[in-house]
Amino acid sequence: MNRNIALALGVAFIFVTVCAIMLAILPGPLGPKDYLVTGAVSTILCLLLLLFLFTRSHNKSTLPKAPPAGNRED
Repeated sequence: MNRNIALALGVAFIFVTVCAIMLAILPGPLGPKDYLVTGAVSTILCLLLLLFLFTRSHNKSTLPKAPPAGNRED
């Protein structure tokens, strides 16, 4: 499975899970503002998760490698 597809499915799963948990926790009857808050909190958490995963994975691949210490000719 492609890494991007796995990442998208994982974030979608987290979004749905957080929405379901928040809707179960909020006291009823639910109004439009309750659904707005649930969606906003789920979106913020998913974006923070994506930011964390992208910064963690891209830092390893973009750092320049230092030359070995024994190969210098001065």
